[in-house]
Amino acid sequence: MNPAPSDAVRRLAERAAVALHGAPPPALSDEVAAYAAAAGAEAALDDLDALAEATPDVAATYFVRGLALAALGRLAAACDELRYAGELDDTAVAPLWRLAELEEIRDRAADAADAWDAVAERGSVDPTVFLHLGEALLDADEPTRATAAFEEGLGLSPTDGRLLAGRAAGALALDLFDDALADALAAVQRAPNDVACWETLADVRIARRELADALSALEHLLKLAPDHVEGMRLRGDARWESGDVAGAVADYTAALAVEPTDIETLLAAAEGHLRLGDAEQALARATAALAEDPLDPDASAFAARAESALGRAHAARDRLDRAIQDSDEPAPLYLARAEQHLAAGRTNLAWRDARWAIDFDEELAAAYVLRARCALDLETAAEALSDLDAAVDLNPSDGAALAWRGRARQLDGNVDGAADDWQAALDVLPPGDPLRAEITRWRNA
Repeated sequence: MNPAPSDAVRRLAERAAVALHGAPPPALSDEVAAYAAAAGAEAALDDLDALAEATPDVAATYFVRGLALAALGRLAAACDELRYAGELDDTAVAPLWRLAELEEIRDRAADAADAWDAVAERGSVDPTVFLHLGEALLDADEPTRATAAFEEGLGLSPTDGRLLAGRAAGALALDLFDDALADALAAVQRAPNDVACWETLADVRIARRELADALSALEHLLKLAPDHVEGMRLRGDARWESGDVAGAVADYTAALAVEPTDIETLLAAAEGHLRLGDAEQALARATAALAEDPLDPDASAFAARAESALGRAHAARDRLDRAIQDSDEPAPLYLARAEQHLAAGRTNLAWRDARWAIDFDEELAAAYVLRARCALDLETAAEALSDLDAAVDLNPSDGAALAWRGRARQLDGNVDGAADDWQAALDVLPPGDPLRAEITRWRNA
């Protein structure tokens, strides 16, 4: 039988009953956390069980239990308790507010959005709720609903910079580039010291390929927050797109000094090292990524490319063969092996692996481009054009797809179409990209 709940827990439940219908007061959460720390996990859970026995079906009881379980690090159980508290009292706001925050911490964007939506439905007029709701919906890949949430927040606070930045991010996700830029500029005007607003402006500038302006926004961001990791990564991306590969690698390296285990940044740095001819360092970055996730297909593919660049073709092939056998997402691995085959003149094998990459990921544009290159080697331009059209449909700004489609059109006799594709490719390919020299050679052929 559980002991009677302690006086401390009873007092917490009384305070929770008062706080139930407002935003959770930080003092209450702090007090619950202090109690859980002082009592110790086992004693605290015994007290909380006793409270539930003594006051069943009382929302405040489960609110306190949720806060305490969160303080003890049991986030999934805390979310269950807070959700139940919200069900027991269908006017309560505080449990759902805390639930939404915990779901964000757990990276469960859709669940966080549901919780914030429930807070809004229960009559909250706090613009912060709509900011969080919009951001959660963006993370859940629902930009239309996210934009609506930001607009509702702006109806309550029309000059809020973060809400303007959120609406800009929503517009960007919907490819409404002019609307995104207008809101992003307004955001930094309203909140000139908010790094999130400058980050959004940089995102918009990069998407519009206004790279000098993007770099200017990122310089401002990094002056405000010199250790802002995402700002470093974004500046690396902008420098890469500008053709400054060495500068991009420097930014990725700086980001890794703060977050050394981020796989995406490790692989971005690996790609930069490969472009700069430093295959040893590229292999080291890919190996570090594999140490974090041995089954990451992109990391295995990068490691194989680095080994190929070092002249270790057999080792690279063995690595890819093993990774393909172990992977549930082998598309990038088949693509990497196809690149190896094509470089070695094994066109039929390259075509086969590119086909398998597409079978596993129908949206992998690079696989269509590579299969088209195989078709061009086999002198079947019409077949190549079909794949290249598919790649451009997937990403109209894919410089490689545009360049190779121009080549296929040239070989198919469509000179004007080739010229249009090559110009479009040159508009998006970074300076120094090897395809620029290829386009010049094809034009002069």
